[in-house]
Amino acid sequence: MTMKLTELHVEGYRSLVNVTLPLRNLAVLIGPNGSGKTALLEVFLLLRHGADKQLADRLEALGG
Repeated sequence: MTMKLTELHVEGYRSLVNVTLPLRNLAVLIGPNGSGKTALLEVFLLLRHGADKQLADRLEALGG
């Protein structure tokens, strides 16, 4: 069975204070410097590594 994320909610990660993002088939990240585009991509990496049981290593690589 394939699972699909339909929404992502992030609180308190880097510049992402309280963000809810609906997930569709296509997403475009647009915003000024410091708005959280890279932080949002890091959240997806953390989710992936959490699923692969490499979360602690990835958190350390991102600075804790």
